[in-house]
Amino acid sequence: MSGSRIPVTVVTGFLGAGKTTVLSHLIAESGGRRLAVAVNELGEASFEAVQGKGAEIRHGTSEDFAPMLRDILARDEIIDHVLVEAAGRALPAAIMAHLDEPEFKSHFVLDAVATVVDTPWLLALSADVAQAAAIDPLFIQQLAASDLAVLNKIDALADDDLSAAEARLRALGSGVRFMELAYDARVMPRLLLGLRLHQEAFARAAPRRTGGVPQAAEGVSDSPAGQRPRAEEPSSHGQFQVKDPGWQSFSLRTDTPQNLEGLLGAMRIIATDEPVLRAKGIVNIGEGGRRVLIQGVRLRIDVDEQARKPGSSSQMMFIGYYPDRARTLERLNRLTSGGWR
Repeated sequence: MSGSRIPVTVVTGFLGAGKTTVLSHLIAESGGRRLAVAVNELGEASFEAVQGKGAEIRHGTSEDFAPMLRDILARDEIIDHVLVEAAGRALPAAIMAHLDEPEFKSHFVLDAVATVVDTPWLLALSADVAQAAAIDPLFIQQLAASDLAVLNKIDALADDDLSAAEARLRALGSGVRFMELAYDARVMPRLLLGLRLHQEAFARAAPRRTGGVPQAAEGVSDSPAGQRPRAEEPSSHGQFQVKDPGWQSFSLRTDTPQNLEGLLGAMRIIATDEPVLRAKGIVNIGEGGRRVLIQGVRLRIDVDEQARKPGSSSQMMFIGYYPDRARTLERLNRLTSGGWR
């Protein structure tokens, strides 16, 4: 085993949301990572180590999780990451609590908690937040424990449907930091693994300031002059509360077709100079209205060259810890084909 702590990603989601399919693709496309995978269901408790391909994944209950962690530590082989699929009717709290026990906290660290969402089901919920929450409080609790949501079953949905789904998730789970789109039930591994969202040094990264005042994102109120909103204290299981006001996002749009290489270069500069963790969007690259999907985690940027629905507009979302919207907008307009607003 290596001397550094092994990151653990917990994947939860309502029954039928497609967690197993999303995880199967994630495992198959994980490259050279050595993963230990557990399914938190009923049955025999075991971890199955895999490397860049699918594998038979055995099952265990939450009570079996501690023996599973001991099994990981007892192995001679190096494990890069632990993936845990929580049961559809389960909350990840019990799994997360184990990671904070003295026996394990020096060996494992929570990387992120993700909820896989059945997007058509989400869109069918009532637009009234209180009424929708009453449909099944368990789903709301899963969102409350999650850092990111994966919108699954979206291939037949229009852009307006995706925007409506993201708005619905914001209303039902205001603490969810990031949302990812799973076309064909696929999410790139770098968007789910290695996010380090529960490491104190990163979670409490110092914000950039202009004139001594933290810069609020679009739609987020500024704090009183000169005062930085205080992040919540970590809870008993080591998770930083998602109410930390420093995590903010904003969207920028343009109707001007973009040069792809110029845009990617601008994004790398922004990721280097600004406290931006994630950037994603659908961009018109000027080839007959063809738009591509762009997703970035810090300096790692991927482009899905497969043509999506044609259209003239482009939209990029930026997520970070006190990100500066005005500075990002200026750089995009100066370094790309422009027209951003």
